[in-house]
Amino acid sequence: MRTALSLLAASVLTAAPAPAAEVPAPLIDLPLSGSLANRGGLGGEAAFAEYAPGEGPVWDLSPFGEGVDFTASCRHGGTFGEHTTPAGGAVVFPGDRLAGIDVFTVVVWARQNPAQDGASARLAMTETGWDLLPGASGVSLSFLADEDRKTNASLNPAPFDRGRVPATTEWRFTAVAVDQDTIRGYLGGLTQDLVPLRPVARPGPLRPAWGNLVIGNLMQIRPFSGWMARFRLYDRALSAGEIAALAAADRADAAASGGMALQRRPDSDRTPVFKRSAIPFSTRWQRPQALAVLQSFHATDCLWVYGNKKEFAVTVQAAGLRYQGTLNGLQGLAKATPGKSAAGDPSGRHEDLDGNKNMPSWMVTFKPPHYTGCCNHPAFRDLFFADAKAYVDMGVDMIHVDDSAMNSSWVNYAGVCFCEPCRAAFREYLRKAHSTEELKALGIEAIDTFDYRQHLKATGIPHTAAYRKAFKTLPLTPDFVAFQTESTRAFYRDLRARLDEWSPGKHIAISVNELIPLPVSDGNARLVHADLVDFYHGEAYDRSLATNLTGGKTAEALGLQHVSTPVLQGVADGARTLALAYALGQFQLVPWDVYMGSDETGSLPRYNGTREDFGAFYDLIHAQPQLFDSARSLAVVGVLVNADVEDTARVTRFCARLAARQVPFHLLVSARRQSRILVREADLRCLRVLVTLSPLASLPADDRACVERVLAERRLRRLDGDADVEGFLSSRGLDTLGFEGPAGICLFPRQADDGTVLIHAVNWNLSVDPGRPEVYGSVTVSLRHRRQWGAIAKATYWQPGAAAVDLTPELHADGLRITLPQLATWGILALAPPANP
Repeated sequence: MRTALSLLAASVLTAAPAPAAEVPAPLIDLPLSGSLANRGGLGGEAAFAEYAPGEGPVWDLSPFGEGVDFTASCRHGGTFGEHTTPAGGAVVFPGDRLAGIDVFTVVVWARQNPAQDGASARLAMTETGWDLLPGASGVSLSFLADEDRKTNASLNPAPFDRGRVPATTEWRFTAVAVDQDTIRGYLGGLTQDLVPLRPVARPGPLRPAWGNLVIGNLMQIRPFSGWMARFRLYDRALSAGEIAALAAADRADAAASGGMALQRRPDSDRTPVFKRSAIPFSTRWQRPQALAVLQSFHATDCLWVYGNKKEFAVTVQAAGLRYQGTLNGLQGLAKATPGKSAAGDPSGRHEDLDGNKNMPSWMVTFKPPHYTGCCNHPAFRDLFFADAKAYVDMGVDMIHVDDSAMNSSWVNYAGVCFCEPCRAAFREYLRKAHSTEELKALGIEAIDTFDYRQHLKATGIPHTAAYRKAFKTLPLTPDFVAFQTESTRAFYRDLRARLDEWSPGKHIAISVNELIPLPVSDGNARLVHADLVDFYHGEAYDRSLATNLTGGKTAEALGLQHVSTPVLQGVADGARTLALAYALGQFQLVPWDVYMGSDETGSLPRYNGTREDFGAFYDLIHAQPQLFDSARSLAVVGVLVNADVEDTARVTRFCARLAARQVPFHLLVSARRQSRILVREADLRCLRVLVTLSPLASLPADDRACVERVLAERRLRRLDGDADVEGFLSSRGLDTLGFEGPAGICLFPRQADDGTVLIHAVNWNLSVDPGRPEVYGSVTVSLRHRRQWGAIAKATYWQPGAAAVDLTPELHADGLRITLPQLATWGILALAPPANP
């Protein structure tokens, strides 16, 4: 079944009917479209050759689907005497059967790279026969009569025909026919008729043996920089009618195929928890008044609820919603002693070097005192898992864990935990992680009696304040952080196993409170359980477009769904983050009963949005699920990030830059320090360009090997993070999407299972009144390179609170323009393909 991106609108390009001339079968027929097998009478197969490291040919788009990209070459041709160093690459067909041919026709489609100037580049050559040189308005064919003598035949159009010849930087059809006496040439384009070149006398005989056929280079030093497709060689001189028939048939194929620059991201390996049209809601406590509110917003899931009254959960479920109970990294507070000292506390609290419990700074006013729990302590584990079991017995559908990073977070910030179970477990961790010699180098003489608290005090760290000051420089800190990280991960593996045991017939999804997920394993432990839980749900304090954008892209890269809880700065602010979340395939909690933060003076008032504020947005999601449910993101570019080493700010800046320039992209994340997030070959194969924002050499060996395997297939082009990505895309016709309107509006294309392309337009701009969005009229979406977008049967525009309207695309030489009558915060342009016959 063709998708919307593989069809071409019949109204956009209509091929002329092919002349009646019947074309004979060629000796060599290399479509140069995903295969180098010769479909012609000689059989055999060509091969890619690389004459300079990194400059070999790769597969790329062409008007016929795929073609060969020679643009990695460092130059286009070169002047004799100046360029003698091997450059570029070629497609080479073995010449063992290329002998005894005296008359022939060579046909090829080619487009020169507009970013490369030069001369003497070769479209094709045979080692001891002939070579073909493109010109600005014509073409030259040279014969190699003997080792020292080359004769040249230049073919040019008549003066009145020169303006009809396509530029070398456009896709150009070149055909040269050689008979016993004459050489005739023809040039044409995808929309231009053939232009006959003035024939010239044949300059002399050809050698009987041609040697290898080399496409895209001459003697390794005259590389062609550009793209080629459909190379054919015939063993006779084709007539003008036959060549016209070839060109017309090729144009018809181009009209029917189109290159698929934008491709859908494959589904995650994980089973999603939510449909993409889900509307998550939370009443932080079991508030009876929440029932009417959640129904007014068409909520599908009631998440992050504290309280163990079964009748409340049953009432919510009876209304058709799924229900989620909530646990906490501070679980069991009612059992804890109120004082700071951990001595005698029966609830398994964290313990610092001084023997005191740990309290988050934003909870200092909470009652009772909120001390964090240690996931290694048996007492905390018993309390936590008992409460989890109680939720299972209540019949909840999901469980949320607030303050979820536990030991993996606090080990970086407060130096915990030094409880007896942690000290004993750390001793065993070190025993397994290091040899006796390595332990001695770390200052550990006797591992059997090692106690980290005593060790620190014996080595000049007497108390918690000194420990915090010296933390980053201590020899055992890397091991201690790794140990506490793995302790946290082991805790969640244990929780998953217990839930599966208690509920064998019903998968109880686990979510954790993490802020906007960013692709960096830093001290915030943001990725510590990314591969262990079912989805993330956390507050979004950062209000910037860059961070929210990168967070949504990161969630997709991790294979996680993310429900953000907005910490709002007004209704318009909450509306734009909602629009962005759904445009990226993620979710935003209905802004009702929302935590707005707290400090040493207490909690801020909670936010309760109204139907008047946000109802139209959720009405659209509820009423038009087809705009969301099967839609997957489309991209041309992938951005590869090693989360173990990358800088957060650098990643967010790069993502924001691409979005501002309307470059559809996917984020790909590799991580090992906290979670085990692997790069997938399927994610790489749905891209045209890979930007290695983190160097390939920095990746773990298995991820690096995965990337190199896909690159070796020569269908994916790699750029470094400092490359001119936009220029690279533009020169290749991969700048697929444009926007004519103010800055601050980003387009995010997605595609549904039926081929409908859904372009979300998100307006981040606020008016002078910060409570209102800036509203624009008549802004335009540009679908560049129309062959890549396919046929559009219908264009429909949706906005919250407004009826859908049908729009008419404007056809232009450079693509399609679709003007949106108005854009406030969020608009969705649905481009439906023709129905399949």
